[in-house]
Amino acid sequence: MLINVEMNNPCISENVIESLSKIYENASKDRLLHCLSTAPNISVLRVNTNVIQVPDAIRLLQKQIIDYEIEQLSSIPDALLIYKTSRENDVKMIVDKEVIVDTECGAALLRGADCFAPGVLAADQSIKKGDIVSVYADLERKCRRGFIKKFEGKKFYIGNGISHYDRQELFQNNCKLTGVAVKMVDSQKKLLSFQSIDRMLFFPQNLPSIIVGHVLNPQENDRILDMCAAPGGKTTHIAALLGSKAGTIISIDKSEKKIQRIKANCEKLQISNIQCYAYDSTKLLDENSSNGGLQTNEGSQYKPPYQCCSFNKILLDPPCSGLGQRPQLRYVMSDKELSSYQKYQRKLITTAVGLLQDNGILVYSTCTLLPQENEQQVAWIISTYPNMKLLQQEPRVGRPGLHGHNVSKEDCKKLQRFDWCYVDENIIENQNVQIDIRCSDTIGFFIAKFVKLKL
Repeated sequence: MLINVEMNNPCISENVIESLSKIYENASKDRLLHCLSTAPNISVLRVNTNVIQVPDAIRLLQKQIIDYEIEQLSSIPDALLIYKTSRENDVKMIVDKEVIVDTECGAALLRGADCFAPGVLAADQSIKKGDIVSVYADLERKCRRGFIKKFEGKKFYIGNGISHYDRQELFQNNCKLTGVAVKMVDSQKKLLSFQSIDRMLFFPQNLPSIIVGHVLNPQENDRILDMCAAPGGKTTHIAALLGSKAGTIISIDKSEKKIQRIKANCEKLQISNIQCYAYDSTKLLDENSSNGGLQTNEGSQYKPPYQCCSFNKILLDPPCSGLGQRPQLRYVMSDKELSSYQKYQRKLITTAVGLLQDNGILVYSTCTLLPQENEQQVAWIISTYPNMKLLQQEPRVGRPGLHGHNVSKEDCKKLQRFDWCYVDENIIENQNVQIDIRCSDTIGFFIAKFVKLKL
């Protein structure tokens, strides 16, 4: 039986679609839903230059994934694009034996992963090890774990795979399996599975997130603060770019659990030049301190809070609405929830400006498409802090920022917005900008770079 692709839509609340329609006026609802629910066509691996040179990494990878193209970007040398040259047909043949997974698992499968047991909610009771099964995501979160009957709720077809277990093995006595439950063999896109990749040498990371590290451009003797660092992709990249040069990198996140994730990634990547602390980044600035710069408070440790003007480079990638993440199989958020991020982000920005030295660099980034968290925040920074000036960014891969949000046209050109997959081709032509089509189909992302001038 063939899947009805038109009915295979994600669960996106109407107010979110309306918000996107205001940004992308020429994009139909179907196009918006399609962009949200599909993964980028290209997988990206960041080479861990802390332990291997890029040419050696490419040669090693070519031996491991012979069925994929590997391409290096000259402007972002440690980013490798991995893709299939042939286009896949999105229409699949489905089978009667179904496996239901949660939406987080479903999104991972669409990015090339196999189906791990913790993400499985239900499975046809006749499934045996080795059976071909069709995998669906439960869009409304109504499927109970271990459900036996055929699930009739709203679901999203992911693809087909081979079951690694009998059905009863998955759920018997609340069995908590951790390995692969279904090996995916027929998904919407033939994206690379990272399961067999050496995670010490290669770090799966979205292209815009890799660009952030290069925009920050860490140099010898820099004192760098990553204010919202978990799970550690950007902060370990900053450490790799700094390499063996002298410098200080401090990574902060609010919970100890998140800090442990950063430390685990540092250990895996053999990164040792990062100090990690669980702390509320809105309270990082010691209001009672003078401008004394970064001071050690225990041996060589720089524990928070910090004095004013302690850092010459700060990365602020704050909590955001995350509407740029792809694929989105379920995104239900009220207008009040969507608007709540702006105020919190401004608290973090205020702290960042206070911690930044004169002539220091602040890079602000988000993985959302909404102007109130992007261009409007830039306008607020410029109007609130006259000594904060926008800078040009290198490398440039994204398009300019959106007009009409109190940011001048010249300053819009200094921003990078990654959302090409939503933009009408005629608009791209009218903007008369050069884009690399290989880099156009990414997650939604935004980057702004500021310098703090001395008043």
